[in-house]
Amino acid sequence: MRATQSSSDAEHKQQLGKLVTYNTDALTMLGHIHMELLNRRRELIKPNLNKEYVSLCSPQTPITELLFGDDLQAQMASIKAANRISQSTTSSSKFNPNTRSPFEGAKNRLKGKQFAHSSHTNGKPFLWQNRGNNYRPYPQNKPKFPAGKKKSYQWQ
Repeated sequence: MRATQSSSDAEHKQQLGKLVTYNTDALTMLGHIHMELLNRRRELIKPNLNKEYVSLCSPQTPITELLFGDDLQAQMASIKAANRISQSTTSSSKFNPNTRSPFEGAKNRLKGKQFAHSSHTNGKPFLWQNRGNNYRPYPQNKPKFPAGKKKSYQWQ
């Protein structure tokens, strides 16, 4: 009787071990699916957010019980401060049409002299530089057929 009882106990322990393994795997998969759903929710919300707060939807933002983390107000304040700093540093380099370019003097000096006798262009425009000597952009005045024969285009 003890032999049958010990074999059933071993079988029971083996089944419990398998059950624990399967349940652990199922919980792990559920956790990954839950995180994937939360990230997809963030991606769906992203187009409707103000552009300066889009970084809240990044995968690097930790997910807790709340979708955007526990301390959303502090995150928003730090994003606003970072945007303010970046705008103040880049605002001085905005394009101003009234200022002169450092290359404007060179442009004025070259006006009308672009294809003047330089050694590498031979006085030809840029697109003509690599053409061979025999290149003709237009058809030559050669007869299409030999002088004595004329082609007829009638159907036979």
